[in-house]
This record gives sequence, structure tokens and C-alpha cells, in this order.
Amino acid sequence: MNAVTILDQDRIVSASDDHNLMISALGDDGLWRTVRTLNGHSSSVTAIAVFDHDRIVSASDDHTLRIWAPGKNSQWYSLHTSKGIPVRSPLSPSSIATASSAPQ
Repeated sequence: MNAVTILDQDRIVSASDDHNLMISALGDDGLWRTVRTLNGHSSSVTAIAVFDHDRIVSASDDHTLRIWAPGKNSQWYSLHTSKGIPVRSPLSPSSIATASSAPQ
């Protein structure tokens, strides 16, 4: 596991070298169970952040940032970085908002 963050009061999201994000929910018995797997990266997922309580942003060694809509079990957007530069920086909603509002 490379990263984990809180999605909401009963769910967490984790990222790992298997190229996936896993959403886990806390059951009534107090145990965490995987309820959804988000796949689309082609290399290790190195960082994740929750943005707008509705979207997850993931960074990967495959040179992409991906925005996910976890409720729809789908990728919402993909941003490719320059070749040869894997995305490894920690993510935060403020840095994502700054990056997305930068002129193209």
C-alpha cells in the first residue's frame, strides 16, 4: 500500500503497486471490506486525495493524474504529464485546484 485517505465517515480509499485504488467500507462487525476497485492506471499508484467529497484524484508512475467518480465506479478525467516524469508528489485539494486553474 502506497497511500490511504479517508473518503467519508465509513469509507477509506487506498492505492498500491497493483495499479488499483480500493475503496473499503467499515462493516457493522467493525471489519474493513473492499467494496469497489477502481482500475485504469498502468503502473503503481503513488498518491491519492479526496476532492469535493465526490471525486478521488490519483497519481501514478504511469505519468498520469486521474480523477474518479467513486459513486459511479468510473474514471472522470485523465491528465498526462511529460514523458519520463512519473507523478509522485503528495496531492491536496488546494494543489489540485491550483493546477487545474492554471492557464494552458
